[in-house]
Amino acid sequence: MFPVDLLHKILRHTLAHQRRETIAFGRRLNAVVERLFLAAVWRNFIKRRTERRPEPRTPAMCLGLTESPWDWKRLLSHRLFPHRLRLPRPWPSLYRRLWTTPVLPFNTTHDLARAF
Repeated sequence: MFPVDLLHKILRHTLAHQRRETIAFGRRLNAVVERLFLAAVWRNFIKRRTERRPEPRTPAMCLGLTESPWDWKRLLSHRLFPHRLRLPRPWPSLYRRLWTTPVLPFNTTHDLARAF
């Protein structure tokens, strides 16, 4: 139960839309999932494992996925295109923002002319 409680604590502490009483709550399903993807990358590649000890290792470094901690510049410097990568099945539709929120009366989509 500890990993679930830790994840819940980190999300409530770091993401404004996950706090209890806020006006910044996520209104659309795809926006909430996109923020959770960013939180997962931040937690695993950027944030150190502990704030108390001076160990500079991240969870991704412990698993051998990277050699050094990342920063936001490194994370956002290269755009990955879904047609060049092999992604799990629901991810391309999430990338194109095709998910709809069932409780909203209008799920308008923005037709991007030059984005892809």
